[in-house]
Amino acid sequence: MNPLPPRRGIKDYLLPFLIIVAIGVCAALGVRLWSLMNTTEEDSSFSMSGKAALTTLKGEVEAYLPASQAWKIITDENTLNSQEGVRTAADGMAKITFDDGSVVTLGNSSEIKIDNLENSLGKKTVALTLVRGAAWVAAATTAGKDFSIGNDLIKLTDPTGDILLVAGETETNASVAVGELTATVLDPKNTEEPELKTYVVKAGETISISERRINLLRIGGEIELIKKTSTEVTTSPLYLAMHGEAAATTTTTETTTTDADGKATTVTGDTLPSDVSEKNPATETTTPATTVVGSKLATPVVITNSGKIKALTSPVAISGSVSTDIVKVEVAYGSNPAFALSKFVAGSGSWKYNASVTVGNLKEGINTYTVVGYDADGNKTPTGKFTIEYTPATTTTDTTTTPATTTPAVSSEGVPSVGSATFAAPTVSQPKDGAIITAAPIIFSGGVSANTKQVLVNGYALSKYSAGATSWSYKADPQYGNLKEGENEYEIEAISDTGDKSSVTIKITYKPAAVTPAAE
Repeated sequence: MNPLPPRRGIKDYLLPFLIIVAIGVCAALGVRLWSLMNTTEEDSSFSMSGKAALTTLKGEVEAYLPASQAWKIITDENTLNSQEGVRTAADGMAKITFDDGSVVTLGNSSEIKIDNLENSLGKKTVALTLVRGAAWVAAATTAGKDFSIGNDLIKLTDPTGDILLVAGETETNASVAVGELTATVLDPKNTEEPELKTYVVKAGETISISERRINLLRIGGEIELIKKTSTEVTTSPLYLAMHGEAAATTTTTETTTTDADGKATTVTGDTLPSDVSEKNPATETTTPATTVVGSKLATPVVITNSGKIKALTSPVAISGSVSTDIVKVEVAYGSNPAFALSKFVAGSGSWKYNASVTVGNLKEGINTYTVVGYDADGNKTPTGKFTIEYTPATTTTDTTTTPATTTPAVSSEGVPSVGSATFAAPTVSQPKDGAIITAAPIIFSGGVSANTKQVLVNGYALSKYSAGATSWSYKADPQYGNLKEGENEYEIEAISDTGDKSSVTIKITYKPAAVTPAAE
């Protein structure tokens, strides 16, 4: 009688079962991997959400969070996701780095939206919309990247190299410093078939798109690319404003100033205040005016909030740009006569205007303004427009006013020249008002109240002034365009952390010493 075989337990079946399952899983993964390797990237569904690293470079930068439907001030590095956005204040700049290695630098008063981020197997997708302002794109050369940026008028796809994109309300232009891109003109009135024509834009070329030019394309017109050298792009005021500080160098100089009493003071450059830039301070934070092909003069551009300004306090400062051919700029408030900007510097390419309740060029509600420029021959530009919606928070009292015991002095452009009991005007320790100075550069320095957030000299925000500091400094030199032979006027304006403003104005005379030729 044969003995019965021993009975098997569960554990005797478990190991073979697990081996069979493991073999099946490995086979399935192998099939999946083979499928992915032999499927086009467009057909692949194996993808992950991409990321973008946001870095605040300077000033105020905000990120838009769709979950809370609100903007949040960013003070350090953050991670951005699809459908989020970034915007900068008038003094702000930000850098966004993407998975494919591309880097986008966002200029002052600019806004960008992330439409799509995808990190697929073998492909990285970035789709951006430049809502307003300017962006410098350093496009990566990563294989399999899919990068696009644009707005309602133009879409740039798969750029290589360095591209400067400037988006206005009615006009957009893209300049290629290095590399090339494919630019597709979009028809904002045709949502079903929005594309009109596609152009290849190479290094040293600019494509300029406006609503008027799109109308011409609809009837069979063509776009002539504007020829620019790479140097012209990288030396433009806008590029310098976004990158110039990194290239600034420190040099050792000696400056001798003479005050009204004849006392001379010599200061060595190594110990001079540090607000020194290789760029023209008068144009550092402005966007260059765009020259329209076929038009001699371009319409003046409004930089501040793209010309649609909302304000709670008065005065309201507006800045803009014009062609460098312009020698005079006029601004008209409503139906009032045009006012010629007395502080506009011919050929500077930038202008500023102040609206104030006290001066009478600002009232509660919506205010409309027009701006035009004139060249040396008297030719007039097309008319630019901007609006200010003024809604005082609790009172219509102008913040430029002072206590009843003080009568504020107001300049012709509505900027207060005295402080108030709660926010004192800046002080100037050097040079002295009325000083006659024979050598440049000229170093300005002085003090401000401890609750000062920002200091401006003739509208130029001192980039190296830190909020809360009680001292400021500024450098004037003919090469920067902020010092000319003869009498010069400088308005030093302080803005408090609550938005109060105060200022002081001084005048100096620059008489460079005559150079004696060497004896032969």
